[in-house]
Amino acid sequence: MKTGRVPRLLKRIIIGAGLISADQLLKLWIFRFFRNSNVVLIPQVLRFHPVQNKNLNWIASVADYKTTVIQMAVLQAAAVILALLAYRYLAYCSGGRWERLLSKLFILFFVAGICGSTLDVMLWGGSLDFIRLFNWFTFDVKDIYLSASVLFLILYSLAYLKRYYRLDSQQRKQLKNLQRIRQWIKAGFPVSQK
Repeated sequence: MKTGRVPRLLKRIIIGAGLISADQLLKLWIFRFFRNSNVVLIPQVLRFHPVQNKNLNWIASVADYKTTVIQMAVLQAAAVILALLAYRYLAYCSGGRWERLLSKLFILFFVAGICGSTLDVMLWGGSLDFIRLFNWFTFDVKDIYLSASVLFLILYSLAYLKRYYRLDSQQRKQLKNLQRIRQWIKAGFPVSQK
């Protein structure tokens, strides 16, 4: 490694920490100065209205189910492990720069969202949500991160499929998913095929 260059992993950690910090600092600022606000941003569509969500996750909020902190911790740990494995596999299957970038953005935003969620549980006893969409639900920045990670995963899938269907039938046969997953597992879950 050249001196003076920040390793890639450290850059990703710094960017992730920045995303997590932005989420938490914004919540702190809103809690301190705008806790009781109710401002219409786009009539009938978007409103700024801080609320304390103690259901600990989006599905529990919609179902009006109280999730315990232990259940949430287990779910978050499992989600991070699965996302890291998914990232490693996506990076392994990446056929170009665009796919590698999308897989990195997927894991970066997903982990930032999960870490934000963990901090919400530890610091806020739930989540301080403040963006109300249509009267359906209220969300925050970490929810945007999680939604962005899903978007990056979809874009990755589309880029992969576009590349896959440009291949001839012999090349496609080599890329069959079950066969490829077995190779990836046997190789020890590498990030690249090198």
